[in-house]
Amino acid sequence: MVPAQPLCPFVAGYFNMELWSLVPEMEWRRMEASMDKDRIKGSAKRAKGKVKEVAGKVLGDSKLKSEGKGDQVKGKVQNAIGGIKDTLRGK
Repeated sequence: MVPAQPLCPFVAGYFNMELWSLVPEMEWRRMEASMDKDRIKGSAKRAKGKVKEVAGKVLGDSKLKSEGKGDQVKGKVQNAIGGIKDTLRGK
């Protein structure tokens, strides 16, 4: 079986093609690394709140449902704070 692309990265054209295909991934990773921790934690808190809310609906537990909604609001606020921090840093 013949490989679709040459095994050696320095075969004509292969290196340049591979290098440019990695640029968007590198840019994405740089952006992810520069994202404020508050935004990440806020997003996680919102997701956790959504799970709680749905579980409360399914189980008929109004307390769990309201806790989930509260967690979503807290996560939204924390995410917004992280966005403001990113804006002030110029990212």
